[in-house]
Amino acid sequence: TPAALAELLAPLALYPDPLIGQILAVSTTPQEVLDGANWLLLNQELQGDALSSAATKAGFGPAMLALVHFPTVVDMMATEMDWTRQVGQAYLADPAAVLDSIQQLRGEAYRAGNLITTPQQQVKVVSDAGREFVEIQPTNREVVYVPQYDPTQVYTTPACTEVVYVDDPNSVSTGSAVASSAISFGV
Repeated sequence: TPAALAELLAPLALYPDPLIGQILAVSTTPQEVLDGANWLLLNQELQGDALSSAATKAGFGPAMLALVHFPTVVDMMATEMDWTRQVGQAYLADPAAVLDSIQQLRGEAYRAGNLITTPQQQVKVVSDAGREFVEIQPTNREVVYVPQYDPTQVYTTPACTEVVYVDDPNSVSTGSAVASSAISFGV
């Protein structure tokens, strides 16, 4: 059902477009997710070109080759293997419904004020053939940040619009402004 699909996809719907594409593709081969996660555990010291080269030699497919640069994502997918399998099955069964559900979720987060352009990502609403789509792209093509958010709140809870002032005797200055964000970013 659309509601079940939305619940399934809520944890990843606000990821940047290039990252979602790789996650959806590799979720269709759950064994490769497990193999990639185990391989990453054994090769934690590798980074950059050395990581890419070693992953290519290990024989991973294109999607996993991209995801080895996001070990937290691979770890989450391997840890939540039932979820990963369900995402892969849904995508194989009806890719259009999966993409539509992601767009629906993005629209909800956007309307709630929680999906905005930041230094890490650019959010644009574009129209194509009379339909609106929410695109999420990295602001720097060389660096893709992984968003962290609570899927039970980011789609429905309006963004914090008030500034709260905190008097903390341990801070350098008192009366510091603190604002919270529904989405944060990991490296």
